[in-house]
Amino acid sequence: MAFSAHEVLEESWTLSKRTYWAWWPVIIVAVLVPFVLQIISTLLTGWASNLDGFFGALIGIVGAIIYIIALLVAVLMVLGLLRNSYAVSGGERPSVARLFETRHYWWFLVAALIYGAMVFIGLFALIIPGLIIAFMLGLFAYALIGGQANNGFSALATSWDRISSNFWKYLGLRIVLTGVLPALGIALLIVFGALGGGAIASMDLFSGDAVGGILAVILGIIALVLAVFLYVLAFVFTYVSDALAYRRLAPEWAE
Repeated sequence: MAFSAHEVLEESWTLSKRTYWAWWPVIIVAVLVPFVLQIISTLLTGWASNLDGFFGALIGIVGAIIYIIALLVAVLMVLGLLRNSYAVSGGERPSVARLFETRHYWWFLVAALIYGAMVFIGLFALIIPGLIIAFMLGLFAYALIGGQANNGFSALATSWDRISSNFWKYLGLRIVLTGVLPALGIALLIVFGALGGGAIASMDLFSGDAVGGILAVILGIIALVLAVFLYVLAFVFTYVSDALAYRRLAPEWAE
């Protein structure tokens, strides 16, 4: 069966809506765990700066170690989100437990560093090579997660091979997915503008009294909640679309 960007988008949208609420605990944990570790590291570092001698130095070292752990855990959370995206693209539901799976972690970290370095060098050199590298190697994580690659180097190569097989169709899909968040941002600006206009109108209507202020706050909260919920949906949709595209780019899918 030939790769179809339209079918990937349509199925990803259905899967994203079906699993939307199950994603919330996964995303909350993925954000909260490294954040808490970062806060602890910052507190310890600040405490150490106010202390002299061995005790202050020890606390500073502990704070630095926790900071490094927080960075490594953040990488683990990103891998966990990708694992969940791949699982959802296969018809499963997202799970918090997948965030803490360490299989292929170090190869994912190595491949991510190589990927980042190659993209940076490409962008720094002539821009276009960096964009091409970012595009062609962007699915490497799913090669590790799906078991088609057993190390970071083969994962990068697998991403290149699969995208090469349907370059133009996947490019169309990637353009659509890249435009999702900017389009959502523009839409939210319009919504914020409308709500803000309503808040200003309420202030004028009530001559700037407390009622107008309360209404303005309520409209602001509504806009903020709406933005968060829509951005989570856009995040889920783009991640699931990438994972499903990787599955559909497999050679056996076209047979």
